[in-house]
Amino acid sequence: MKIQILTNIPNTGKMQQTKGTFETYDENGNQKTFIVSENFIDIMNYRYIHRNTSHPLRSGDELFYKRIHCLNFENKKVYYLNRYGKEKSNGIHIGLTWKENQKFLFLMGQHWIQQENNIRYLTNMVLIVFGILASWKN
Repeated sequence: MKIQILTNIPNTGKMQQTKGTFETYDENGNQKTFIVSENFIDIMNYRYIHRNTSHPLRSGDELFYKRIHCLNFENKKVYYLNRYGKEKSNGIHIGLTWKENQKFLFLMGQHWIQQENNIRYLTNMVLIVFGILASWKN
C-alpha cells in the first residue's frame, strides 16, 4: 500500500502534503536535506519502506505507530510512524482514508476481525442464524 507523507502546519492542527518541498532531519549528528518530488512510503506487514530503508511498525506487543486524533487532513485519519522502531523524536505522519485505515489495521494485525473474541462472536452468530433457518424450514 503506497501512502504519501504529510507534514504539520505549526500551531494550526492541520496537515499538508510534502510533495515538492524540502525535508531536513538529523541522523547521527549529520544534517541531510532532500528535494522531495514524490514522498511516498510503502506499507507492508508490520513494517514500512521509506527511501529503500525498512522501518518496523511492531515488535511483539509493542507498537511503533500511534493515531493522532487532534490533527486533521481532508477528513483522513492521521497516524505517526516512528522511524527505526523506538526512535520517537524523528518520525513521519500519514493520512489514511477509511478504506486505507482498514487495510493498515489489517496489515498490522490490529483489525477487529482478527481478534479471537470477535472471531468467536461471528462464528456463534453464523451458527445461530443457520440454526434458526434450519428450524424455520422444518
